[in-house]
Amino acid sequence: MAIHRSWHTNLSYSDVVRLPLPTRTIVLMARVGTNCPVYEPNRLVREPNVTDLPTPIQVLLVEDNPGDAGLLQVGLEATYQGQFAFQLAQRLAIAEELLATRPYNIILLDLQLPDSTGLDTLDRLAAKANGVPILVMTGQTDQAMAMEAVRRGADDYLIKGESTSRAIARAIRYAMDRQAAQKALQDAYAQLEQRVRDRTADLRATVEALRQSQDRLARVVSDAPIILWTASPEGVITFVAGRIEPLGMEQQDIIGKPITLLAGGDHIRQPFQQALDGWQTSTELHQGVLVFEARLGPLRDSAGNITGALCVATDVTEKRRVENELLLATEREQRRIGRDLHDSIQGSIAGTAMMIDVLARDLQPTNEPAAQRLRQIKSLLHDTLAQVRGLAKGLCPVELKADGLMNALRMLASTISSMFRVDCRLECPQSVLLENETMATNLYFIAQEAINNAVKHAKGRQILISLEQSGDLLRLAIEDNGAGLSPDIIRDPAACGLGLRTMQYRARLINGDLRIGSGRLGGTLVECTVATPSTDAITTRQP
Repeated sequence: MAIHRSWHTNLSYSDVVRLPLPTRTIVLMARVGTNCPVYEPNRLVREPNVTDLPTPIQVLLVEDNPGDAGLLQVGLEATYQGQFAFQLAQRLAIAEELLATRPYNIILLDLQLPDSTGLDTLDRLAAKANGVPILVMTGQTDQAMAMEAVRRGADDYLIKGESTSRAIARAIRYAMDRQAAQKALQDAYAQLEQRVRDRTADLRATVEALRQSQDRLARVVSDAPIILWTASPEGVITFVAGRIEPLGMEQQDIIGKPITLLAGGDHIRQPFQQALDGWQTSTELHQGVLVFEARLGPLRDSAGNITGALCVATDVTEKRRVENELLLATEREQRRIGRDLHDSIQGSIAGTAMMIDVLARDLQPTNEPAAQRLRQIKSLLHDTLAQVRGLAKGLCPVELKADGLMNALRMLASTISSMFRVDCRLECPQSVLLENETMATNLYFIAQEAINNAVKHAKGRQILISLEQSGDLLRLAIEDNGAGLSPDIIRDPAACGLGLRTMQYRARLINGDLRIGSGRLGGTLVECTVATPSTDAITTRQP
């Protein structure tokens, strides 16, 4: 491998210079009459700045030609005195051993070595380098090989007859800066993953607390008072027993009265009629601040004929209160996590992307392949930023504005359409302005759950979201053309899965009425109606 004359050194034509290298002393003699350029101090004016890098920069020089190695060290030492410390390895095996015993900041690699040649040399050394940047320095001017070397992990490809000391120092600086940028990106990823893990653990703890609370309440409710009553087919109470004292009534005040007395309204008539038809059904009854889960079924005589209906009502007032509080606490935690992702993590990732963009522009004139790699890193970083932004948006979907619910539903419909390739649209004849954040958030999650059921379970291809307000009554409806729900679930919502029960909980939280049935499109209709107060505040049911 020839010694190229284009290295900038401070050798005169007849000097003899001894170069102190870690492994040996090399004597270089410049022949009299050669046209070797002499180092010029004025060329330092525009040299790349390496003073802010680790000093000295630990360089592993993998070169089998002592002359080339000496000229390289002389050129860099003359320009950047004391900034570089070299370790020479004349074989690839020696370089691999050195990498295993001590750290280096940069590797300068010749591809033609006694024990390895070509790009295989780069592959073998990169496997042992532990992320240390590698600059290929060779006499081969093969552009295809240069591009392949960069693709395989080299940070730069320098030609020995065309690279000055300043160009080499600049390549070293940029390679180390790229390594620092990549480490910052990795740290940002690690920080994001840790934050997500921490927040996920918090949410799991909240869910576990909810589950444990429900278990405790189940044991309490099993011993709690119940009210049992029967009624004739005409809807007249014929028998009542149990703890009726909290109702503030005596037994004689109840028997002979219509069933609406114990139900707190006319909504008991539909499940009562289903019981008379022979079905087991359930509903929720309200007496002032008291809430009862009621199970209704047919009352039969000894011959099996239906003679009326039987109802067992369990006081679940406390259970509903805790469920409401936990739902509110979970939503507050979700909003907090969403704000953390938006305010902290997004800013860090965006800042890192800007630094990489600046570095890529600086590198563009002298090292297009490396600049291209930086642009690819920037693109990946922007993809990550979009994912974080989507995650933050999912945790806090409704903006704190009057038209937040309407805009959030419109965006949800667009997202579902593009993600699942279905026809999902919002019909909102007039602008619906809702100031109450709790009501808007719960209505949004009801719509989201209903749409998920329509896409994943009912396999609907057409989904219609309706949002309209008539006076103080707000109506949200989601209907699809899918398979629909079974009649058993429509008759007895208590037999449904967790998703439908969650929608019922959210409707109760905002004093809404949730109805599930068959829609105009032939599939399922989920409809929630709620009274919107004239003031911004909403009063939820409290015991």
